[in-house]
Amino acid sequence: MAIVVESVSPVATAISSNLTVTKPTGVAVGDLLVAVLFAVEADVGSLAGESWTLLSGWSNAGSVLNGVTNAVSFQYKLATSGDVSASNFTFNFSDNETLRGYIVRASGNMTEADPLRSSSVAFTPETDGFLVFTHFVGVDSPVGPSTISDYTAAGVSFTEGDDSYHGDGTPGLVQGSAYGIQATATAVSSFTATFSSTFDTQYKQIAFFAPPINAAGTNTLTTATSASFTQAGTADTIIGNVLTETDTTVFAQNGKGTAPTQWTNETKPSTTWVNETK
Repeated sequence: MAIVVESVSPVATAISSNLTVTKPTGVAVGDLLVAVLFAVEADVGSLAGESWTLLSGWSNAGSVLNGVTNAVSFQYKLATSGDVSASNFTFNFSDNETLRGYIVRASGNMTEADPLRSSSVAFTPETDGFLVFTHFVGVDSPVGPSTISDYTAAGVSFTEGDDSYHGDGTPGLVQGSAYGIQATATAVSSFTATFSSTFDTQYKQIAFFAPPINAAGTNTLTTATSASFTQAGTADTIIGNVLTETDTTVFAQNGKGTAPTQWTNETKPSTTWVNETK
């Protein structure tokens, strides 16, 4: 399955700190939603310290303040049941400025929580069918209405999503964004666009979203052969038990005893008195 761009919302605009973007048609659970947001100073001044706020439930695919003149933000999410029932999405900026933005809905994307590959340098997709977004900004002294066209990156056929000129302030500014599918996996070392007027300062940004990557493989079962070892020794000894006989020696008794005790009558003493001689 490859990523397919199913629908794109109209470009929303506002001079405010809030930008409400209509939901693309046909959103289903699991679809990839990518918001491309742009902010430029509403009057003479700068955007120093200002930025887009990451909408709750969405992830950052690249948000940057270009100098102090403009701010770009790519935000994305995988659609939930709440997104299916929603009618729009409101993105917030840190101050009242001129805001623009739109949302692309795609199917066939990776189903994990983070399908993003983002880069401002060389990138080689792992497989065919990556969804690619680019954004360009040109800044210079007022040069009159200008446009951007001819977006290019290796193997990608782009469709422009937004293009606008802002010459009411100083300096003048043109911005444009585009999206497309890379048909064949090819290393992207650069990406370009054509400005209808010359701008001394240019900014650009790119983001890649992966389709499901084929991880199929085969398992080779290994059969183990058991080797039987021949016994080299023998055990053929017969063991006998020898019983030991005990000879009892009886010793003769050398003494004797008479029982019961025998009594012998004694001789009566004489009772005759003999007078002694003086």
